[in-house]
Amino acid sequence: MLNDLDGIEASGLPIRYVLIDDGHLANKNRQLTSFVPDKERFPNGWKNIISRKKEDKIKWMGLWYNFCGYWMGISPENDFPEKIKETLYSYNGSMLPGKSKENIGTFYQYYIGTLKDYGFDFLKIDNQSFLLPLYMGNTEVIRQAKACNLALEEQTHNQQVGLMNCMAQNILNIDHTQYSNLARVSIDYKKYDEDMAKSHLFQSYTNTLLQGQTVWPDHDMFHSSDTICGSLMARSKAISGGPVYLSDSPVDFVKENILPLIDEEGRIFRPEAPAIPTPESVITNPLKDGKAYRVFAPTGNEAVSLICYNLNTSPSHHQVETTISPADYSLRETMSGKAAPQAERILLYDWEKQTAEVLTADKQIALEGFTDRLFHLCPIRNGWAMVGIQEKFLSPATVEVIFSSSKQLKLNVLCPGNLRVWAEGNSQQELRTIPVSHPGEITINKQ
Repeated sequence: MLNDLDGIEASGLPIRYVLIDDGHLANKNRQLTSFVPDKERFPNGWKNIISRKKEDKIKWMGLWYNFCGYWMGISPENDFPEKIKETLYSYNGSMLPGKSKENIGTFYQYYIGTLKDYGFDFLKIDNQSFLLPLYMGNTEVIRQAKACNLALEEQTHNQQVGLMNCMAQNILNIDHTQYSNLARVSIDYKKYDEDMAKSHLFQSYTNTLLQGQTVWPDHDMFHSSDTICGSLMARSKAISGGPVYLSDSPVDFVKENILPLIDEEGRIFRPEAPAIPTPESVITNPLKDGKAYRVFAPTGNEAVSLICYNLNTSPSHHQVETTISPADYSLRETMSGKAAPQAERILLYDWEKQTAEVLTADKQIALEGFTDRLFHLCPIRNGWAMVGIQEKFLSPATVEVIFSSSKQLKLNVLCPGNLRVWAEGNSQQELRTIPVSHPGEITINKQ
């Protein structure tokens, strides 16, 4: 693990946090025995790893914990302090927090405090929906499971520990995110597994329709080196608005699938709201129906970003077609709550081809095989349409419009790169490319 930290720093990528996944918790028969890490794997505990945090490099470190203790709960053979043991009771071969709200609160105070004492900054809490089944068959099942969720929220908030909710699709989990703002929305992603990747994308966007009302969606980690769908997965992370975390070995990082997501400091360019399916895709099964699957998100001051997918699993639907319409821009209203002018003229920017056209009618899009196409719909106002930095997936999120008139455009550009701006005047239209060497304000005049 220390070698991996060396590799991350040597990669030259501005990676600012690491998350240590499952494999460190001491357990017996898949039941938690201690919050002290497994002594065979971590003979020196966490100190050598935590000491590697640096303000200008890996600034934050997180740890994976299991909501139930471990996959099958808490072992009776645990090393917890006597006060904590007294908050647990035995049921169906496992120890469970309860039965009172006070006992549950005391247990999760200890649970979160162990991570805080080690020096970690955030937690990923997995297996949340399985806690309810561990209680089932006993009395006051719902009350106790609910109290566990509330205690988790309260203690991470009180102790100022970041919380990533995982496998928390149970309604008790969804309805009790009091302070946390992030949750997994799909099955796991697995490298080189095309069908699983298609299902993962379908679930991620569709489940956001419900879960995205209260949290930002976590589309899971991905491998930038996945030769089947590494770049496609990277774009889905961008438009999701959720966290971006890589499972590659540092020597396998593919920068072309990472740098378009972030600025020079490692900040992620994010949409204004998480991506969800377009109306017709809500009632489509994109794995079987022989149709394209489209998702959208509002990005930047004014744009709509849209990705068209072919997620069909049957060879008979190797190629599908879809359309992009000027009316698609009005989808921004559903997420931003701000009405767009009915007579708005729209520029369609094809991110892959780096081309632009005024969208006056439906645009036919062909999708061959497991693929995606990213587009930005940008309004033309005062003879200008702002696309943004072309090297970043969410180009419109890389600029802020400060001032616009028929003769001048003033922008705050958030990262270096090639700025793409559509300009109209004197019966001419052009897609300009303006090199930007450093972030800051720039002024563009009509020629």
